[in-house]
Amino acid sequence: MTDIDSHDLLRGLPAPQALAGVDVDAVAAAVMRVGRLAELVPEVAEMDINPLIAYETGCVAADARILLRPVEQRDATLRALRV
Repeated sequence: MTDIDSHDLLRGLPAPQALAGVDVDAVAAAVMRVGRLAELVPEVAEMDINPLIAYETGCVAADARILLRPVEQRDATLRALRV
């Protein structure tokens, strides 16, 4: 997930006016961090951040739930080659 991906994702929301007056860059950064966490920790099976409160400057996750599940060991180079 890149900064372009996260901004595109936010622009594609069904109610884009929900982001009016908030720090969209901070929300996009939070989206990127969640994507990076999923990439680095394959045991993350589910994640629920509710609510993510966005302000004029910054945002904060008020509550989060993460479900971890064991993953079978794989060759790390195979994961890097997937498209």
